[in-house]
Amino acid sequence: MPAIAFLYPGAMGASLASVLHRTQPSYRLLTSIASRSRVTTERSDASGLVNLPLPDVATQADIIISILPPAAALDLAHIIRALLDENPRSTPPVYVDANAVNPATMAEMAAVLGDVPLIDGAIIGFPAKDDYLPKLYLSAAPEWAADLEHVARTLSGGAPGKGLDVRVMQDGGAGAASALKMSYSGLAKGYIGLGAILAIAANAHSPGTARAFMEEMAESQPDRLWNLGGTIHHMIPNAYRMDQVSEFISTALDLPADGEPSPATVYTGLASVFERVAADLRSTGRAVGSASHGPQGDADEVEALLSWVKDSRRLLEDKGYQSNGNGN
Repeated sequence: MPAIAFLYPGAMGASLASVLHRTQPSYRLLTSIASRSRVTTERSDASGLVNLPLPDVATQADIIISILPPAAALDLAHIIRALLDENPRSTPPVYVDANAVNPATMAEMAAVLGDVPLIDGAIIGFPAKDDYLPKLYLSAAPEWAADLEHVARTLSGGAPGKGLDVRVMQDGGAGAASALKMSYSGLAKGYIGLGAILAIAANAHSPGTARAFMEEMAESQPDRLWNLGGTIHHMIPNAYRMDQVSEFISTALDLPADGEPSPATVYTGLASVFERVAADLRSTGRAVGSASHGPQGDADEVEALLSWVKDSRRLLEDKGYQSNGNGN
């Protein structure tokens, strides 16, 4: 039976582990959560994960899946490489980086891991639920093609409904999944960040401006308003991670611009939006876990944003709006 490690069991990692625990009960599911919060420990236990010291995970796991804030992705690869050097194995584990990092970071990671097979992963969607699975796109350099197929087969269970929803990017090559994540996430983060800062700006002018903005969208673009409300609501407790993703996207877009401002500046600006929301949330005292660490901002600002989301939902419901299924 394969041993699969999830580092670490945040909301996404724990949800994917839970799917495998349910659909493939013979799999050994491992993690290492020393010094983690009670919430993380309880979530890990509920997902069927066995907690081991990290050196034991490195020596026992057949597949290591890295899911953590993107700024820490490269550090974890260094740690795993060091542990494998200290405890050599005849067959190294396959390392799956499923973080929102750009292709350049994946190239650095490949250099760090050396002879450890590296699979590039991109998770598209929200944490898994009983009736919902996010997609896991996978790609790899040609020399790891066999490992790519092995990982895809193991994580998917070999058939729909038997594991995770895995999509292999045939002929994508090294960094393809990360490039996909940057493209898809760039569109999603751009939409969410722009909507959030415009709602904040409207309310900063006056409550009447914010209300008129909401009412006009409810009349002319109800689907967009419904979807925007759902995505902003989900973004607020996760803004501390989304600023890192936007920074990685800005690096990926840092293309020559013939003296003109680089398109990367768009996402540098969006990163500051998410940093602002994360700081605002901390000042309310409702940020939990990693989201609670960092500077504080304006509690009134994030409260106004939450109220705008709540009021927009109520307005649409009062008008008899029915979601087309694309909102949250």
